[in-house]
Amino acid sequence: MAARIIMSLLVAVLLAVAAAPALAQQVESAVATPNIITGEEQMQRAQDMAAKRKLLGYRPIPVDVSIVLLFMSDVEGGENSPCVQMLKRALEFKGRAINFFVTQYYADYNSDNRVDALGYKESQYDKSFRGFNWDAAYRFSKGLTYCMKRAVDNNMYIVTHIHLDDGMDKGTWRNAMIFNPNQKYCALSFWEAVGKPTALAIKDANYKKRDVYYAMQAEMGATLFYHPVAWRSVMSSVKSVIAQAGTPRNKVKVGVNINWEKVCGCPAELIYSTDYYNDLKNNWWKVQNAVNVGEVRKLFQNVDFIGVSAYAGLPRYPTLSDLETSLRKVDQELGLFGMSLKGLGKEIIYSEYGLGGGQTGDYKTPAQSSFNVAASPYWGVEGVYASNIDPWQNWDNRQFMQNYYQLTTEYAKRGGISYPVNGIFLWNIISYDVLGIHYFSSSNQGSYRDNTVAATISRHNAGVRNMGR
Repeated sequence: MAARIIMSLLVAVLLAVAAAPALAQQVESAVATPNIITGEEQMQRAQDMAAKRKLLGYRPIPVDVSIVLLFMSDVEGGENSPCVQMLKRALEFKGRAINFFVTQYYADYNSDNRVDALGYKESQYDKSFRGFNWDAAYRFSKGLTYCMKRAVDNNMYIVTHIHLDDGMDKGTWRNAMIFNPNQKYCALSFWEAVGKPTALAIKDANYKKRDVYYAMQAEMGATLFYHPVAWRSVMSSVKSVIAQAGTPRNKVKVGVNINWEKVCGCPAELIYSTDYYNDLKNNWWKVQNAVNVGEVRKLFQNVDFIGVSAYAGLPRYPTLSDLETSLRKVDQELGLFGMSLKGLGKEIIYSEYGLGGGQTGDYKTPAQSSFNVAASPYWGVEGVYASNIDPWQNWDNRQFMQNYYQLTTEYAKRGGISYPVNGIFLWNIISYDVLGIHYFSSSNQGSYRDNTVAATISRHNAGVRNMGR
């Protein structure tokens, strides 16, 4: 017996010695490379999530709309404000929630992807960049309160997303802009100028004390990943402000919105890469030097939901599974940070969803064919509606667009395929707005509104409501 024990111990020692180089190599690799979630782990998480969905039952969701707010004047005028007028058009589609998409502006004077000032624009007729002060911040909050309250009057849930656009029109991308939400940029911080005034509007408008969804930012990845601790403090502040008027704190859902690719907006020199994922892996040391990956994970683990902008390219004849391409791409990139949508287990919503019908990034050229529309859903055609720039005048484009929204309602009836999706919010402005909600979407020359799509969305949402969802 003693001889067998000694022999077993000897074998164990020899095996440990033989394994040491491989173990050292694994440790070295773990330090030098990103923590990539394997395909097997992703599959297991997918199976776990599918099992959870099966337990919860069949959960159809509505296809809801967005009110895109660009200017101070959008929320002024009470019942006659552009915001309320857009709300009245939105109510036609019998949805469950209204997504108030708040847009304010940044200035990057040095072209270094750093915010130097925060501001707003007065109206579509006066687009000069004006720096924020307390009066402007609460002027916007007061107008937004009125419009949100009208949504609650009509039994709608409040959802909001906040993003910053380039106020200097230099062509910079918000996703790469680095700023601390609690740091003052000239007179006010992001929280003081935009975040808190929006939270105060929800506090005062949500008199029915129903669930609210508040995305702290939208398609602004760099600020999340470079300042995760600050954003965790914003999350706590949002809940505290909205709860002051009696909305239970557990009904204040606070989340983040990320783009379908280039999730972290980093590093800046790679942001326009056409092979971003591989370039990011090859430059992972730059990310590790700039970003506290552990704190980023804590932020994503603490939020209530994760919103994704759903603009990944599609085949000309998409399937239901193709509508989740954006989610799969997000998971691929989050895997570098040791996370995944499935592993985090948060509510998932499509914060922006639709087709732009643009040919290129100039936002002036209509797509020449439906293949172009499908391949680049993110390109649109900007400006007030004009028939000569309407991509849906092309019969092939229009057929694809109508079929796409029909497929979307089929997807929504299932509440997702591999991912449980809790909400879909259409992007309702310029050529994306085929429901004709935004004032830019119609003119005396016509409208982007497509009556077939309008009927498809209304019919689907009415069915979901009849099921009590």
